[in-house]
Amino acid sequence: MKRTFAIIKPDAVSAGHVGSILQRIEEAGFSLVALRLVQLTKADAEGFYAVHRERSFFDTLTTFMASGPVVVLALEAPDAIVKWRSLMGDTDPGARLSKTLHTGLTDLRLRRSNSATSFLRSNWVEWFVRRNA
Repeated sequence: MKRTFAIIKPDAVSAGHVGSILQRIEEAGFSLVALRLVQLTKADAEGFYAVHRERSFFDTLTTFMASGPVVVLALEAPDAIVKWRSLMGDTDPGARLSKTLHTGLTDLRLRRSNSATSFLRSNWVEWFVRRNA
C-alpha cells in the first residue's frame, strides 16, 4: 500500500462538497489514513507552496489557500499517487475525462502529490499533524 496527500481547497469546502468528495474517494478504493479541517495562514500556504515561489501565480494561490478552511487528507491505496491523479482528472479542463472528481464538481479544486518524491518532500502530513495536534 502507498500513501498520497490531498487537500480539498477552500472553494470546495465552502460550497459544501466535502461529503461527496470523501464518498467518491472511498468508493474508488482509498482508505482515509488522516483527515483534518484546518485554516491555513498565508505563511502556512507560502511554506507549503514554496516550490512555486518564483511563479507568477504564487501570491494568488497562497492568498486563495488562506482564504478559508481546507480539508487535508492522507490517502492509502495500491499505487495511491497514480490512482489519486486518475480519480481527480486532468487539471486542464479541455483534457478531462468523464467521471473524474474535476468533471463531477466543476468548481472543485483539489491538490495532489505528483510523485512519491513530492509527497515526501512536502512533509505536509507530518507538519499538519504536529501543528494541529
